[in-house]
Amino acid sequence: ALVVDPGGRVLLTFHAKLQRWLQLGGHSLPDEYNPGQTALREAREESGLDDLVFHPAFGDRPLDIDLHTIPARRDEPAHDHLDFRYVLETQSPSAIVCSDESSALQWARLDALDEYDYDPALRRALGKLRQVLDSR
Repeated sequence: ALVVDPGGRVLLTFHAKLQRWLQLGGHSLPDEYNPGQTALREAREESGLDDLVFHPAFGDRPLDIDLHTIPARRDEPAHDHLDFRYVLETQSPSAIVCSDESSALQWARLDALDEYDYDPALRRALGKLRQVLDSR
């Protein structure tokens, strides 16, 4: 989930295992069949923001979908990973609480995102987000 605040900033998480800045998110539970609802649940869990809703400019459809390979690690073989990226918004950005999955949470201005080390797929999604929000 790409979480934005009323000022147009996006919430990034410094992932503890991967040691890089990412969007909020995670995996579907066995009884979850709607990736948008999974994104909403995961974003609430990882940010502590209980007021998150789908951003009205995007609704409950994904902004971006990405397929990439996760390299093998320890006892986990390499596997494909499918990211459905949704845009959510909060009206209470100061209420963020960092979960155990992250080392840090940080609000970033969309015009300053080049300061962060993130992968090309996230860069593409953030470019799409910025394009839509800048045109409003």
